[in-house]
Amino acid sequence: ADKDRLEKFGAAKCANLDNWANRELWFPVYQEEKFVGALGSGDSAIAGFVAAFIRKYSIESCLRYGNAAGSMNVTVPDGLSWNKGFDDLTRRIKSGWKTKDMVINEEGWRKEGEFWVGPNNRGKWEWELQPQEVITTR
Repeated sequence: ADKDRLEKFGAAKCANLDNWANRELWFPVYQEEKFVGALGSGDSAIAGFVAAFIRKYSIESCLRYGNAAGSMNVTVPDGLSWNKGFDDLTRRIKSGWKTKDMVINEEGWRKEGEFWVGPNNRGKWEWELQPQEVITTR
């Protein structure tokens, strides 16, 4: 979405519109310790993404947290007992948790660091795993 559309989110808008606007990114899943089942992994991925979003993290960090939560979810049969909290996900991500190999064979997509970047990606990169300063455009 462009900045104008993101600006309309009101109180729910992202911290840094330059980082979030006009992005086209994929981030691969993390290598799970042991695959048990996928029940609830999508819900966990969304929860990880939203948990980072409400803490004002960059889009890159939100993708990392989403995939971290989804990857942890598949290690347990119930979809819940994996959850040790946001700080545990942070520790895992910062420890250098490896991602699975991922290839996108679509025109214009390229790999940059850990991310796959689409041909329409125009936003500002934020590599740090920390909340962003809230930046307003008005």
